Amino acid sequence: MTIYKHFIFAVILSQGLLLGCSQRNEYSAALPKEVNETSGLACLKNDSFLTINDSGNPSTLWEIDSYGRISRQFDTKQPNKDWEAITTNQTAFFVADTGNNSGRRNGGQIYQYQINDLPTTKATAVINYQFAEFPNTALLPYRHDFDIEAVAYNDNKLVMFSKSWTGGPSNVYQLLTTTEQLQLIKPIAQIQDLPGVITDATWSDKHKVYVLTGYANFQQSLISVLLSGNWSPFLAVVSADFKLISVKSIPYAGQLEAVCLDSQDFIWLSQEQYKKSPAKLWRFGTLDALLN
Repeated sequence: MTIYKHFIFAVILSQGLLLGCSQRNEYSAALPKEVNETSGLACLKNDSFLTINDSGNPSTLWEIDSYGRISRQFDTKQPNKDWEAITTNQTAFFVADTGNNSGRRNGGQIYQYQINDLPTTKATAVINYQFAEFPNTALLPYRHDFDIEAVAYNDNKLVMFSKSWTGGPSNVYQLLTTTEQLQLIKPIAQIQDLPGVITDATWSDKHKVYVLTGYANFQQSLISVLLSGNWSPFLAVVSADFKLISVKSIPYAGQLEAVCLDSQDFIWLSQEQYKKSPAKLWRFGTLDALLN
């Protein structure tokens, strides 16, 4: 083999290895129509996931595998006013009925289930909250800061991030998981300089950071988002004291709705179907790579 052929072979081999690494670290799969309005994602220990659909859909939990295929479905008796997030501590999982695009809800509910109880889906606790600073005057849809779609479990607490439609910082709230008494909540922090609204969150106990998903605030870029379908989705990393560490744009994604971390520290995402952008599940890469 000539030196030139050796060189060409080496280039092809290196490209193949790089492609292989990319495919091992990141790949995507289409989600079936049953979960094309995926709004939350929880990574389980057995390399499977729980996902949910948001308002207008049945109160159903869906178990899917890493290729997006449905393994099981669990019908619950809890209402789905607007299910927007699902998070887990690996023994229990929490379904957040917290969506409030319309601005009509002054609070919400989070339902707790035990993973070992599946396929039984009886809620073992219901966590109720109200916003202490909710105004007395009517709010306009998509023009307020009392909409929550992002909930993460951390140290026996549920940490919630507002989808701030007014363009201001995301408000951070905290709920106790040890009481079913109504909790009146006020912001414990604010996250500045985010490039859009927050749609989900997960906590990394290893790195002591939150990973947030989001997309452009279409109140500020209506034509770009609603007409062209360009959601400008992103991942954001936030410290334990709610300081923004980094933001990574994901221009090839669509209506990014959910995130979770698996046992190997891989970031998993799901997006809702919108126009020509299909519902997807994909493994994005490791949190280590995102931080470095």
